[in-house]
Amino acid sequence: MSPTSTRSLEFEEILHKHRTIEDLKKNPYIAAQKIVKDFDLDTYLIRAVDNLTLEIAEHEYIAIVGASGAGKTTLLHLLAGLDRSTEGNLFLSYVNINPMDEETLTIFRIFTV
Repeated sequence: MSPTSTRSLEFEEILHKHRTIEDLKKNPYIAAQKIVKDFDLDTYLIRAVDNLTLEIAEHEYIAIVGASGAGKTTLLHLLAGLDRSTEGNLFLSYVNINPMDEETLTIFRIFTV
């Protein structure tokens, strides 16, 4: 079996385990629910994203704009599953990615992001 087909099977298992019909009905394609992202810099705590709630429907286009240092890149990293939030829940492709371990999240990202 090729690595690609093995990854495909793992992805299908992830979807089967983490996504239900109820998820498809009640969750937007991408949803951030009360997302907070903090960074510790020595004695300082930087809050890059503060209590953000966002819903993006499938095939919907949005623009993320703001001043330099406002948290746009951090938000994109969170929405892509490249970074973990300090608080809140994040749904990608109708699936809550918060409970996923790093390996599962990596496989999930290969097929969705």
